[in-house]
Amino acid sequence: MLRTRNLLMTVALLGGFAAQAAHAGMIPNKVTINDNGNKTFTWSYNVVLGSDVYLQPGDYFTIYDFANAKSANATAPAGWTLSIQNIGVTPSKTNPADDPNIANVTWTYTGATTIFGQQNLGNFSLITDSNHIAQSDFTSSTHRQDNDNPEHTITDTTVPVAAAGGGNTPEPATIALAIAGLPIIGLLRRRKRS
Repeated sequence: MLRTRNLLMTVALLGGFAAQAAHAGMIPNKVTINDNGNKTFTWSYNVVLGSDVYLQPGDYFTIYDFANAKSANATAPAGWTLSIQNIGVTPSKTNPADDPNIANVTWTYTGATTIFGQQNLGNFSLITDSNHIAQSDFTSSTHRQDNDNPEHTITDTTVPVAAAGGGNTPEPATIALAIAGLPIIGLLRRRKRS
């Protein structure tokens, strides 16, 4: 019994050390969607920098397949530049799903100073005409603090997808209410004909 407990404690400790040795670049910590009230939505990504990496000019992150991305009204912390393209920008040794028909958004660090992790880099926002969500990929390119090598990471994030027909479709609850109301409309029409 004591031997089993010691073995479990050793495995737990080794697991803890292994977790600490893992590298992490930039990560989308939180995604929020705000309704602007004019059939547009602001998508904001709070991005953090991992504790074992640093950010220097030219490092970047990409959010893949962001439907109807528009650079107008995009916001980011000082020292970041936005680009929108249908393919990439993709760090080596990552393999994100990338639909060539849907835009990707990339923010590149252009600041003058090196940023060392652990840091909250701030909110990066775009306006689009969709609040329909899907899972997509988020990649980042940074550098390791222990050996200055490039650190390329990939993780999941939430993105907008285009609604069918190019506009916003009603929410499922609205559709259900409309379907439930059809028989009532049919009865009312029958009564008027009598």
